[in-house]
Amino acid sequence: MSDLPQAQADPHLEAAIDDALDAYREALPPALLAAMAALLREELARHPVCARLLRQLAPPPVVAQSADVACNEEAAEKDVRDTRHRRGRV
Repeated sequence: MSDLPQAQADPHLEAAIDDALDAYREALPPALLAAMAALLREELARHPVCARLLRQLAPPPVVAQSADVACNEEAAEKDVRDTRHRRGRV
């Protein structure tokens, strides 16, 4: 049904889909629930407004390394020292 990669599974999205399907768990067979979940997942990811909202709700990415931004305390202190040294404020 979907050509979206499974690697894009978002725990917030999955929790919202699970909550939406809770009311149907006792009334519908598991195969139908799985099909409904797949349809919801696809539509929420493809609809421009829903996709934008999902991106806004997602946690910010964790930066492990960057050429432009210090990523930890030690790197930040080194950047400050380097900047001061370049400006002649050793």
